[in-house]
Amino acid sequence: MAIGTHCNECVFYQEDKSCYLGNIETFRRSGARIEENPDIQIDRICQYRRKYGWENINGVTLDLPSLKEKVKSEVYIFGTILILVKDIESLRQKINQLSRVKNIERFLVLISHDITVSQDQVKEEAKAIDYTDYRCILHLEGELTKNVLDDFKKSKGGFFFIVESDKDVPDSLIEDVNSLINVRLSRTAHIAPTSGLHQSVTIATIYDYVFGDVGETVANKLKETDGGDMVKTWEEVYETISN
Repeated sequence: MAIGTHCNECVFYQEDKSCYLGNIETFRRSGARIEENPDIQIDRICQYRRKYGWENINGVTLDLPSLKEKVKSEVYIFGTILILVKDIESLRQKINQLSRVKNIERFLVLISHDITVSQDQVKEEAKAIDYTDYRCILHLEGELTKNVLDDFKKSKGGFFFIVESDKDVPDSLIEDVNSLINVRLSRTAHIAPTSGLHQSVTIATIYDYVFGDVGETVANKLKETDGGDMVKTWEEVYETISN
């Protein structure tokens, strides 16, 4: 198995060759190939793997329940949410809506607009963002997907979310993606938008590698490569996390 995870020497690997976190069985259900040779090997990268010694914090050895909570916090997703501004009123509503999104503080908010929307008004509305860091970006001209790719260069890695100001997002937006990636352990690089670019979610390194949606959508670019199975729709996301 060329690329993957060896469970041996992981603090969560048990003597009976099970995982304290249940990840071996979760990987199995998600379609991963698992071998025993002689210890468990998985053909996927396990973000929870922690070698012996990690459990010692300032000379204190934490118990497994405490380590479980610690590692869940470490792997929880982070990144950037880009708001594409349609008008000031919808921006005001979007800023208020994002304040209710769980774990929004783990994300940088970028507010992107063109000259049809007042820069001063955008900056004034942005002052209401007291729940995380933010930046405002003005585009004087340019095609939308090229501007978004330029906005991406100001993101902070992790996951890159795009939302349009005049379309709703669920309060569970971030939690749903984290559940897909870190609970269901789904092999996902991109979640296709519901319409336009709204609710597009992409691993930042992938978005950078394929030059975003410039020329063609991220989903189609990945489907033209071996990464097509890493593209999900929101319907597939909700089905996966609800099972």
